[in-house]
Amino acid sequence: MQIAVLHSFFTQYRHDGLEKRPSQGIDYNEQMIKVIKGGLELELFTPADVSIIEKTIKLINSRLEVKRNSTDTWGLIHGDLGMGNIIINAKGEISFIDFGFFGSGYYLLDVAMGALMIPAEHRDIFLKGYFGHHDLHTDDIVLLEGFMLMAIIGFYAFQMENESVHALMRERMPQLCAKHCRPFLSGERIFYNI
Repeated sequence: MQIAVLHSFFTQYRHDGLEKRPSQGIDYNEQMIKVIKGGLELELFTPADVSIIEKTIKLINSRLEVKRNSTDTWGLIHGDLGMGNIIINAKGEISFIDFGFFGSGYYLLDVAMGALMIPAEHRDIFLKGYFGHHDLHTDDIVLLEGFMLMAIIGFYAFQMENESVHALMRERMPQLCAKHCRPFLSGERIFYNI
């Protein structure tokens, strides 16, 4: 519900200079392909895995091109929701922090990042909190799954120069590709498996 409140607030937010903020759309996703390909030179990823990531991002982008941006799908987002950017006080109230990626983007990216923080068995409750119901249209679930993958791939892209996470990236990229990207590319639903 807090993410829905945040997005509702953002629809009213007006500030000069927002064009200088990150914009996490199709062009941003295309740029991530280039960054991930840079992982080949660092010997972080295999060519096969990079190919799967590229196909995944291109599929997601093709779906976004069909969906088109509208006031219902695109606006101001936090852009980096994760447990490290949430504070929960003694009363259980949630506050978001670290708005370094705040800017334009798809609302579903924030929703996907939120879903990734929730155990799979509670994701329907999470969706009901955001949307008011958990019976999403299949197309919306497919987009949400794509944004979940983009959030993970985005982490790898952002951390590319951080040598302290290179071992983790080498270990987890093949798992991401095998367990999530390949099934996603084959049309399998991964919302409760990622």
